[in-house]
Amino acid sequence: MADGEIEYPWPRSSDEERHQMLLSGENHLLVALNALSQAAQTEGARRHVSAGLSRRLLVLQHCRKWLRDECEKHESTVDPHVSTQLSVYVNAYYVQLCGALDNLAWALVYEFKLVDPVDEEDFGTQKLAVLTGPKFAAAIGQAHPLIASRVQGTANWHTGLRKLRDPAAHRLPLMVVAGVLDTKDHDEWKRLHAQAASEIANNNVDNYFELIFRASRLGKFRPWLENPAGYQEGFYFLPNLIARDQAFFVDLAGAVVTILLQRLGATIPLSTLWGHPGAGSPWPVGAYLKAHEPYGSSFDFER
Repeated sequence: MADGEIEYPWPRSSDEERHQMLLSGENHLLVALNALSQAAQTEGARRHVSAGLSRRLLVLQHCRKWLRDECEKHESTVDPHVSTQLSVYVNAYYVQLCGALDNLAWALVYEFKLVDPVDEEDFGTQKLAVLTGPKFAAAIGQAHPLIASRVQGTANWHTGLRKLRDPAAHRLPLMVVAGVLDTKDHDEWKRLHAQAASEIANNNVDNYFELIFRASRLGKFRPWLENPAGYQEGFYFLPNLIARDQAFFVDLAGAVVTILLQRLGATIPLSTLWGHPGAGSPWPVGAYLKAHEPYGSSFDFER
C-alpha cells in the first residue's frame, strides 16, 4: 500500500480527549476495585479482584499509554526493531485484557456461588467461568439478570476480541508491521534484497545483514497491526483499536463493579470522583461509547 493512501482518522484534539477520558475511567475503576476487594463477601472474589483485576488493569493502562506514546513518536523512518518492541506490548496487552475478563468471571462465580463449592482446578467449573460462555450466561442470568444483561450487551465486542486473543495466547503472535513501503521505493527495495541474496550465497553474512537493514530503512512507520488471519484480511489502526478495547473493558468492568458495590451496600463517591456522571452511566466511557456507536469515521479502528 502506498504511503499516500494513509489517513489518520481524527484530529489531534480528539485523540487527546479520548486519552484523558480513558485515563479517568481507568483510575476511577481502580478506586472501585479497591472498594470491592474489601467489600466482597467471599475470599475467592476478593482475590480475583485485588490480585487479578486490579493488577491487570495497571498493566493494561501502562501498555495502552506506552503504545500511544510510541506510535506518536515515530513519524517517518523507523528502526526495524521498533515494530518488534511494539508487538511485545500489543501481545502483553491482549493477554492481560482477556485475563482480566477471566478474573471478572471468576469473581462473579464466587460472589454469587454459581457453583458450590468453587474448585478452580475442576474442568467443569473452568468451563463455567467463561464470561461469554453459554453456561455462565445461564447461571448469572438466574443469579443477577442486570449483570447478565450488561455482559450480553458486549457480546459482539467479545467475538471480535477472540480473534486477537487466540493468536496472542495460542497460535500466531500479534505483530505490528515493520514499515510501509512507498511505491517510489519498490525498485530500490528489490535491488537491495537481490544483492543481499547474492551476498549470503557467498557466505558474506555481514554484507547480507547490512543490505537487509538498508532495505528496511526505506519503509515508513505506520501504527498498523496485522490481522491475525493474514495480510489478505487487512490491518488494524493500532491506537484506535487499543483505545476502543480499553473503553469497552473499563465500561463493562465499571458497570459490573458498581452493581456489586450497590448490592453489598458499599458506596464510593462516584459523582464526586467523576465531577459529573456520564449520561445514563456512572462511567464516562459509557457515555463516550454511546456517542460514537457504531464506530464510524470518528472512531475508525480498522485501517
